[in-house]
Amino acid sequence: MGYDLGGVERKLARADESLAILYGQRSMYLRDHGNRFLTQLDSQDELVCSLREAPPQEMGTEVGVFLHFCRSALDNLLCCVVDRHTGRVGTRHQFPIYEKEADFCRKPKGGGLPKGEWQTKGVSDDEFTFIKDSQPFNARPGLAKWEPLALLGYLNNIDKHRHIHVAAAGAAVRVYVGPFANRPFLIVGADAVQRSGFLGRGEPTTGFLTNLYVNGEHRSNGYRFVGSDHPTEIVRFIGVGVMPDDAEVNMDPRPSIEVSFSDGKRPVTVHDLIDIRATVVEIVNWFRPRIT
Repeated sequence: MGYDLGGVERKLARADESLAILYGQRSMYLRDHGNRFLTQLDSQDELVCSLREAPPQEMGTEVGVFLHFCRSALDNLLCCVVDRHTGRVGTRHQFPIYEKEADFCRKPKGGGLPKGEWQTKGVSDDEFTFIKDSQPFNARPGLAKWEPLALLGYLNNIDKHRHIHVAAAGAAVRVYVGPFANRPFLIVGADAVQRSGFLGRGEPTTGFLTNLYVNGEHRSNGYRFVGSDHPTEIVRFIGVGVMPDDAEVNMDPRPSIEVSFSDGKRPVTVHDLIDIRATVVEIVNWFRPRIT
């Protein structure tokens, strides 16, 4: 079988099927469990918020299917382009994904072309420029790892080489305005605010965690929060102060709940998967006139 865009299209269609399944499972879970959670103190006086039931773990398998077909669609696309130009597709050919420009430009010890060049050997100069400009390392400082292509490479490698992605509950923040208005971002330190584009701009990003009440006393300062890999734990507050055993803790407003995938380093939501799919399609469409 030769290299043609039809194979790429079929892979994208299969990825779309998985994405539709995931979105439906996520919507059903949030409808049934998203507004019912438990709040309690642990032995270290950390305030732990958790859901009664974890998201269905079948979602993790479906995430892997989605990632595989998106990643292989890009690799098949690159081979299709090279085949049109030279007819010589080798085992090294693949669509490069790099978070650091130094890795893209690194030459092998024995000499030869930089890595990004020998992976794409045979494409035209303007095609190579487009591929390089598409790389995650061109993102704003600190955001390369959150670029859709970087997420695709990272998540796909986890699924292939380490483990199935675990579906877990996660607390999310939402920005009020801008290109990401109402888009949930999972809490990972300051990354949620940074990714949303609000870092250093001073606008309020969300009402989440602004009101914490302990025995009727309002406590809005002196604590921090972190995410969790536990499938039912939404968020954990640290440093809320000494608590009596019968402390009554309330939050207003309640956290925004999302389904989280991957690990504690780069937890993602179905919205990130949608971004991955859109980026892959954008790349395919750029090359389409050159192939058909």
